[in-house]
Amino acid sequence: MLRSANHLRGYWLDAQGRGHNRIVDLLVDTKQWRVTHVVVKTFPWLGRRVRVPVSVLGVPRFRTASITTTLTREAVGHQPPFPATEARREAAERRRYTLKRLRKHGLQATDGPQGALYD
Repeated sequence: MLRSANHLRGYWLDAQGRGHNRIVDLLVDTKQWRVTHVVVKTFPWLGRRVRVPVSVLGVPRFRTASITTTLTREAVGHQPPFPATEARREAAERRRYTLKRLRKHGLQATDGPQGALYD
């Protein structure tokens, strides 16, 4: 079944049985048009946003609104922060954008505008 990427925002990141981290956005590489990281808000001990690579994520569980990860809760908290100066520079170099930012862009074809990006 096809699901919207926007639907994953708000899901819990289940780090070894503990779902204390909430997915707040996705990072998209616009050169390859693929999601590379999820932006996670850590709860409750750090309360900051970090970038978690999709390579460590499992399959989304739609009934429980959660995604498993191979990382421990502590390892999630030690992922690179988002946004950070390094993250902004890296995003500019690789043309990596958050899903929220991409949704504001229109689609342009060679013969004129074609619409807007929603998901």
